[in-house]
Amino acid sequence: MTQVTPINALPEDSISSFDPLLTPESTASALNVTTGTLAKWRSTGKHHIPFLKLGTGNRAAIRYEHSAVEDFKARCRANGSGEVQNAK
Repeated sequence: MTQVTPINALPEDSISSFDPLLTPESTASALNVTTGTLAKWRSTGKHHIPFLKLGTGNRAAIRYEHSAVEDFKARCRANGSGEVQNAK
């Protein structure tokens, strides 16, 4: 059996670098889109928002790192589309 370490027992520097994971529902809300739109972006790769798939099959949990969502929002502010711009 795997032993789980409580978060309050972790070294302080590892806690401060912890990036919260967001559900598709909270991510969609933060981006003002529907969960269906978010799912379409995942399946097509549009906007290149990294996500984690925890588990396998249809019941796998999808999560987004908070920093990835914030990076996407910053790209939207910078170029208006959220698309990754190729270096020229």
